[in-house]
Amino acid sequence: MSDDSTSKPDPSEATAPDTGAADAAAREAKRLKKEKKRQQRAIEARIEAAREEADAQAEARVRAELGTSDKWTAYLDPRRHRVTAALALVCALALVSTAVLAALFYSRNSQLHDLRTLDADKQAAETVAGDYAVRAATFNYNDLKPWSEALKKGTAQPLHARFDVAVKTLTPLLQEVQWTQTATLVAAKTVDIRADRQFVVQVFVSTRMISTQNPTGLNTITPYTITLDRDENWLITDVAGIGGVPQDGTSVPGVGGTSGRPTPPPAPAPPAPAPTP
Repeated sequence: MSDDSTSKPDPSEATAPDTGAADAAAREAKRLKKEKKRQQRAIEARIEAAREEADAQAEARVRAELGTSDKWTAYLDPRRHRVTAALALVCALALVSTAVLAALFYSRNSQLHDLRTLDADKQAAETVAGDYAVRAATFNYNDLKPWSEALKKGTAQPLHARFDVAVKTLTPLLQEVQWTQTATLVAAKTVDIRADRQFVVQVFVSTRMISTQNPTGLNTITPYTITLDRDENWLITDVAGIGGVPQDGTSVPGVGGTSGRPTPPPAPAPPAPAPTP
């Protein structure tokens, strides 16, 4: 029984040599890895050294050709390279000129837009004022209601009552002399702009009136000064004659006369007496 037990091998003794061999292989692999990295760094160092040496040789050749540091500075002086400097100057001037032209172009376009807008506003004001003056100077003594409506059409509310007074005052006179009148536009011109919205237009209309005192007809030129508000869709806020005399049947302090007597509305003054044969 004792002989059998002593003949069996020890497991720990069988595995010991294998463990030592694995450790030795690991150490060798680690050494080889470090050696490879060292060689790679050495190669990179030699490449960098070769590059620096090439740069130094190139700089040395340039300095040898130029001679001294003063010549090196002179070589870099833009005045030495006149063509290059001239081209650079031309490019800079071109950029500046482009910027200036762009600014001028924008400013010019803005000015043109403002002028076109102003011209359009003037034309609109003159059209409305001219149409109103023709309507206001046209009437027939047989039916003065259309004339009364024409006086108030397109005008501000405060003027309506004043026109009613004018029509009421002049109706007996117009019917007495059987006054009929037609009108055509001669000219309308904007003469003033106030507060950038109030357009003052001077209008001239050619009128032909027929009455008992002038049965063959009489032609006259009747002027009006009409003020319109652009921001109120060209609402007429004032109608006056030469010298700012209101022609709406009232006397306004500071605008017309001070006698208090009504003056004719937007229509010619009463006809002159018939000429003596």
